[in-house]
Amino acid sequence: MRWTIEPGVVCSARTQAESHQLAQLYGAAIHTLILQRPSLDGHANGVVWLGESYSDLGYDDTRSLYACRCLFTVEVSNVVYSNAGPTLPDVPLDPDTDPWPDWPVAETVEVEVDQFSDDT
Repeated sequence: MRWTIEPGVVCSARTQAESHQLAQLYGAAIHTLILQRPSLDGHANGVVWLGESYSDLGYDDTRSLYACRCLFTVEVSNVVYSNAGPTLPDVPLDPDTDPWPDWPVAETVEVEVDQFSDDT
């Protein structure tokens, strides 16, 4: 599965030019961080950097704002499994306004442990 994400930052500085420069620095930090850690600490298969954009958010005599938005696609495996759902539909509730019951609690668990040695 692929998702589009847009991390961003809003910066404020004394002038519009300084705000723009600050937004560029933070934008560079964002895309560098994500590109250097494409697995997102093991949560993704990878990322693709699609670009970034900068916006002047208006300013007055006391404040100048600039924004940077980076655009990425993130690919994640095993989001959905086909043919893993229930084989039959749930029995309708009676009356149909009742809440669904809680999921059952597992009472027994079987665990199999395989030990491997690094010795060759």
